[in-house]
Amino acid sequence: MRAGAHDFVMKDHLKRLAPVLKREIDEAAKRRSHRLAEVALRNSEARYRAITQSATDAIVTSDEEGIIRGWNIGARKIFGYSEAEAIGQPLTMLMPQRFKERHLKGMNRVLTGGASHTLGAMVTVHGLTKSGNEFPLELSQSQWETNEGRFFTGIIHDISKREKSEQSLQVSEERFRALIEQSLAGIYISKDGVYQYANPRMEQLLGYGPGNLVGLRVEDIVVEDDLAIVIAEREKLKDGAISTAFEVRARRKDGSIITLGVQGSLYKFDSTSATIGMAQDISDKKQAEEEIAHHVSQLEAAFKSTVKVATTLVEMRDPYTAGHQRRVAQVAVAIGAELGFDAHRQEGLGVAGYLHDVGKITIPAEILSKPGKITAIEFQLIQCHAQLGYEVLKNIEFRWPVAEVALQHHERLDGSGYPQGLKGEAILLEARIMAVADVVEAMSSHRPYRAGLGIEAALAEIERGRGTVYDPDVSDACLRLFREKGFTIAE
Repeated sequence: MRAGAHDFVMKDHLKRLAPVLKREIDEAAKRRSHRLAEVALRNSEARYRAITQSATDAIVTSDEEGIIRGWNIGARKIFGYSEAEAIGQPLTMLMPQRFKERHLKGMNRVLTGGASHTLGAMVTVHGLTKSGNEFPLELSQSQWETNEGRFFTGIIHDISKREKSEQSLQVSEERFRALIEQSLAGIYISKDGVYQYANPRMEQLLGYGPGNLVGLRVEDIVVEDDLAIVIAEREKLKDGAISTAFEVRARRKDGSIITLGVQGSLYKFDSTSATIGMAQDISDKKQAEEEIAHHVSQLEAAFKSTVKVATTLVEMRDPYTAGHQRRVAQVAVAIGAELGFDAHRQEGLGVAGYLHDVGKITIPAEILSKPGKITAIEFQLIQCHAQLGYEVLKNIEFRWPVAEVALQHHERLDGSGYPQGLKGEAILLEARIMAVADVVEAMSSHRPYRAGLGIEAALAEIERGRGTVYDPDVSDACLRLFREKGFTIAE
């Protein structure tokens, strides 16, 4: 066969084979595409199953007849049914009887809502576990279609714990509000000096109606002269104080003035802060305290006058020692201060000094003012004044050991004193102080039987008896006062 004829035959043969080859190629491409689609579908289903099975929420799928077709691990945990127990069962087994009608209506609305794949709105309903327990849940639903029919999927979240917490919080809030609203103390919240809240008692205290305090400034309530107190206390809170307490005068709506006792603390929230305060009307208490203070002042004045009267009576019996008790009190108080006595204890030394010789009122004036040497019997009578002074004072309720000081002011550290011959620590410290003050004043002053010996002679006696007859600490304090600090006895 010629070459030209051969080429013609081959071309004709290829022309007839071309459609067959094309069909085979197309079929092969279709088969490959189908295999790829099956792989993709299997992969998609695997991913879907992995997601649904790992979800903590229940994911339940049912057909349009309401029969369960899909059930994940989350559903098993929430409802208590295994997948085998749930698949093929009606959805109504997951619904409390009293809520079934409501649930079914909701499902019908989803089924008749068209072919949308968008999740439905979240709703709060109730579910029923395998054990018969009802529980609140949040449910979102969507419906979808395949060539096998229409289905809908629900995502279910158990909100039992959250609802219980919310109920507890609500109860707590209601209890707290009742406590605040019914409190016998005024309670308020202020921010930047402006009232944000006031409970009924606070409104009542200040004479305002419900809600009328809100928006007012602290300056509208607190008396102008007391504003500095509020500002100072507010700064303490800003500087880190946990709480603050103070008293201020406040002007009520009708213009009357009351005194408030206030306690406050700083409450911080978000990026701002506010003051929470509690207030009580202490006007009556304040007035009572002022009246008590006035009465106490009067009593103290009367007491001091009585002490002076007693001292004057003694001095009237012994005019030559006039001023002795006052000067002894002066020295005793100075020594007490040098030893670190507080104001109350110093006051006690002063009273004891004024009355330490009150027992001399029973001694005949002739003996007290005798210019010459006294006899042994007369000295024994004079020594009795310590015991007699105690007898006069022991039944009076002093705030200090005044009677004991009168009894012991002639006792000596070594037991050589009278009337009991006490030693060392058995003698009250106040009495040891009075002993030194008594000697210093007596030796430095004039007496009917001799001229005053002067302060140096008196101090030399204290120095000589230091640690033997006189308390060493008291002696040192006395010597420091006169020799180092320039103390002098005022006439």
